[in-house]
Amino acid sequence: MIFKCSNPNHDLDTEFVCMNETCQESRIFCFKCLQNEKHKSHVKEIHKIENFQNLLCNQIDNLTNELEQKINLISTLFIKFKSAFQVKSQINIKQLNGLNITEISQFIQDQIRIQNESKAMFQLLYRSTENVVQTLKMYINELFYSDHPIKKVKKESITGYRIIHSFEEDQINAIEFINQSNLMIVGYESRKINIYQFNQGQIKQLQKLKIHKKSVYSLITMKRTNEFFSGSCDKTIILWEQFDDNQWNPKQVLTGHLGGISCLVLNKYEDLLLSGSDDFTIKSWKKDKEFWICSQTLTGHHHYVCSISLNENENHFISCSKDKQIFIFSFDDQKQLWKQCQTILTRDGGRRLCFINNSEFVFQPERKKKLQIFSKNDYDSNFIKNKEISIYTGTSINSNKSCFWFFPQQYIKSQSILVNKSSCSINLIRLNENDDYEIIQHIDFQTNRVIGRMTENGEFLVTWDDKTKNLQIRQQRDC
Repeated sequence: MIFKCSNPNHDLDTEFVCMNETCQESRIFCFKCLQNEKHKSHVKEIHKIENFQNLLCNQIDNLTNELEQKINLISTLFIKFKSAFQVKSQINIKQLNGLNITEISQFIQDQIRIQNESKAMFQLLYRSTENVVQTLKMYINELFYSDHPIKKVKKESITGYRIIHSFEEDQINAIEFINQSNLMIVGYESRKINIYQFNQGQIKQLQKLKIHKKSVYSLITMKRTNEFFSGSCDKTIILWEQFDDNQWNPKQVLTGHLGGISCLVLNKYEDLLLSGSDDFTIKSWKKDKEFWICSQTLTGHHHYVCSISLNENENHFISCSKDKQIFIFSFDDQKQLWKQCQTILTRDGGRRLCFINNSEFVFQPERKKKLQIFSKNDYDSNFIKNKEISIYTGTSINSNKSCFWFFPQQYIKSQSILVNKSSCSINLIRLNENDDYEIIQHIDFQTNRVIGRMTENGEFLVTWDDKTKNLQIRQQRDC
């Protein structure tokens, strides 16, 4: 691996490699470059090119050997621990014969205490080892599953979206459609909610609602009853209903969260609501006759809950957060409760995810040009990452700014289209007959604050961004 130095004034072969992670200079350079002290601050991380491969191999070997020694030590200690615990927990009946009732009672009480302490200790050990297992699985997937760049569809087969209407609007945080997309519900930073008639891309304001005390963060609509929920920074969820005069009024206020309501998901029977919050929790709400009650609070995330998604059978849901964890929950029919059945550790926090079907979901790491695909494996029914596909993140002056978290992922099953935002770009991706993900269009808004929603039939895409400050309506077109 010998090349001419990239500095045209040196006219020497490269001799050295820089291994410093933050170095901004050329990684491969000649002796004159070294003399110019461009790598002076990290000279210990400069190596000869011929030693480069051996150096990398030795570093990996040392790390794996150290880890292997730790694992062997844990195995040895566990065998000793198991043996000692079995001896300690054995009961000698002959010893009990010499005790009176009070002493036997105290002995039983001590054994119950030991059992409870042991359970807590075992659970702690299990959680620790489970984290190790999940970390190993994550890096195995990283190493064995190579990137699968997204396939570009030939131009003649692309279905794209073009702007048909655009007008200035205040900051929007959420958009939803109701009544077969004839109505559009819009939630604003200013805490108001506007109801629009939506007719083939033409909109007309019908009503303005202003009950929330702070910004509206999330919306979810019903199909069976023409009702909808709104979640707010004021920590409440409001259920709205439409009366005979076609006016919307609050029907119930759901309280209990200690932070803003970042995401809402409703099942197809419209008797289960899941809410994610800034308070790091997820609440499950059940419909009891005409009103809703909180049936369960799920904890475990260590940061804001950014996104939730139900699978097709609605017996599992997933959640993600900036804490670099994806949780998978399953529903226990006997106990009628959700239980966490898997934790997936990720390298990066994520803003959005959604199920494609019962056995596959997609996850968007923050500010990454890759969309991750997770599939259920046949061995233990756990989800593992099986590939990554390239997506667009767009361009922005503030490239280091975190991705604005509103705008949930949306999968339009009838069109097999995934609507995915990453940083400054919306990626419209189709799942084709071969189960390959194909990019059909990407829209660069040059700002990370983009909100949007597609109609259920996939014909219209409505967005708002803080660069144009316009509500833009795009319609599907064939190129």
